[in-house]
Amino acid sequence: MAGSMAATAAHTDIADLSGNFSGGKARLQLRNQLDALSVAPNSAAAALAAASVSLILTSAAENMEQWYSEDESELHEAMMLGEVLTFVTGPSCNQMAMDALSLELPNPVAKLGAICLDLSAAKAILERFAFNCSPRDNVLILCEALDRHSSVPVVNSASYFSILIDGIGKVLPLIQSHHAYNIKMALRVVIGCVKYSVSVLKEHNGRNAIGLFNAAFGFSNTVQEMCERMIDDEKEEVTTTLGLFALQNVALISQSKQEHSLSCGLLAIGYSQLAIQSGFSWKGLLCGDGIRSAIGKNNEGLGMSKLEFFSLAIEGAHLSVTWMNNYHNMLEILPAIAEVNLAWTDKWRAIQMCKYVLRSRNYQWQIKSWSLEFLSIFDESSSEEASQDERLVSVHIAIVMIKEIEGMRTSVPDESVHTKAYAAIKKIIRMLPQCERFTLLHELLKDRTCPISTGYLLEMVKEDINTECKLFDELQDYEALPPCFQDCLDFLFINLSRPYEDNLDSWGKVLDCLNLLRYLLMRGSRILPKPVVRRICLELIASLRYHLAARLSGNDDCTIHEELVWLVVWVVVDRCMTLAEDLVAAPVDG
Repeated sequence: MAGSMAATAAHTDIADLSGNFSGGKARLQLRNQLDALSVAPNSAAAALAAASVSLILTSAAENMEQWYSEDESELHEAMMLGEVLTFVTGPSCNQMAMDALSLELPNPVAKLGAICLDLSAAKAILERFAFNCSPRDNVLILCEALDRHSSVPVVNSASYFSILIDGIGKVLPLIQSHHAYNIKMALRVVIGCVKYSVSVLKEHNGRNAIGLFNAAFGFSNTVQEMCERMIDDEKEEVTTTLGLFALQNVALISQSKQEHSLSCGLLAIGYSQLAIQSGFSWKGLLCGDGIRSAIGKNNEGLGMSKLEFFSLAIEGAHLSVTWMNNYHNMLEILPAIAEVNLAWTDKWRAIQMCKYVLRSRNYQWQIKSWSLEFLSIFDESSSEEASQDERLVSVHIAIVMIKEIEGMRTSVPDESVHTKAYAAIKKIIRMLPQCERFTLLHELLKDRTCPISTGYLLEMVKEDINTECKLFDELQDYEALPPCFQDCLDFLFINLSRPYEDNLDSWGKVLDCLNLLRYLLMRGSRILPKPVVRRICLELIASLRYHLAARLSGNDDCTIHEELVWLVVWVVVDRCMTLAEDLVAAPVDG
């Protein structure tokens, strides 16, 4: 009873510590509470004394900044964590005292250890709890403490999390049952705090971020060792979760803003290889195979959003390969790249994976430029014959990728990134079959948001026309129009025969098409049959001249800019008509 009353009185005195904090007084109070705990007659008295110890450590952590400024020498005398460590490793700490402290101290011990930079003492205390208290209770307490990340001062969050993650890694292997549930819970909590910490850490805390990623990597190694001792169903479930955990961390490493790129690269590669060891394949990471389904299965029955914890796993899959590519560690993934290059659908699915990083605002330009460089690993041809549906899908992917790249290019001031963006756009266009380039051109002209890509594509079509003209000059035995000429004519009849809208974007599209027609008439003078040229005159050029003449003569409300655009279009139409009439009038070669 005396021990209980002493603890109660001391607890009342401690309540005033935060308002009038003194390092010497706090250390004395701590010793008194530990002494009271060692002789506590029952669990209630032990719990009260443990709560007092927790309050003292919490007050010390909260007042540390003031403590530094008022009396720096006193900071070195008040070895709070040392006092607690000495107690929990000494003979006066019985099981009741140990259990009471394990319920109260994980959060304040980790917080004080992070602020004092005494991580080793804090980890040793939590390890003592892990080996002497209920593992299941312990992991729940540690996960709860880790999940309170929003209340932790930003400047110390990485060290605070590292201490708790280390503690979870020590206690998890000691749990005797329900391994899968506890491991999945711990993995989610760890990834949640890492994601939070990366989003708030400043650039000068880059080394702290690396320490946090290292702690999470050590924890994942512990989980991997546990997986080896599990039965089949549990092993598959936990291993998949561990793979998603690894991919999520690759994405978070890529988002972290600090200068220790070598350390980050080694960690990213380590996590990438962990994902492979956890059941994913390099081809799967290249193409995104199985990742979304793994996320869905991983959250079944837990009442959680399917993308709540592993929302970055898709990005992490792509970034795993880009980190390997950037650090010249490609030997492992070369067979997967060769396999993907052989299959049309797989290649375009791998190309599409880049869009998740390019469209995100969470990655620096350096990371995005690696994604652009990554496109160079794909061949411009494929040994697999693609179906019409597969080619159309590839055109859709090409449009999406071009828009993402052009959108990124316009927001980046770095000229080196612009150069890589231009090269990536050309690469994507060249990977399309010649006949599908006109489908892409049709969509780009209709959208009018990608002027650079449209210009590249028009130049590429002109190169194809030149190539086929040279072949004709060499062979001169075409029984029909060359494929490129036929595709180009089909494209022009579709885009120049339809009604014209009044907006300038529509007339800009007409002008691009007319310039392509003019080029075709110039280069195809020996290839285009006269009936085809007559049809061009009647159905395209004459119709456009009539429409333009009516617009120029009857629209007094147009602006000067609109009138100039129509005049330019008129000049090109007139030039096309002259070329066409010359071709029709030219004598047939004997």
